[in-house]
Amino acid sequence: MNNKIDRMYLLFIAQLTTPFLLIWALFMYATPIWIIVSFLVFALLRGVGVTITYHRILAHNTHRMHLLS
Repeated sequence: MNNKIDRMYLLFIAQLTTPFLLIWALFMYATPIWIIVSFLVFALLRGVGVTITYHRILAHNTHRMHLLS
């Protein structure tokens, strides 16, 4: 029996859990200014990063899309 776990599912689990862990860490240990800065950086990375990623996938054919996405 093969016990290998697909990396796609590990990435999916990490993407589901890390926002909750980051929010918890921010509210437990950060000052309000760092909370604001972290949300601005998150929005910038999320917006620009996703846009660039899909541009590369769709326009330049650099990666192959997964069947579920």
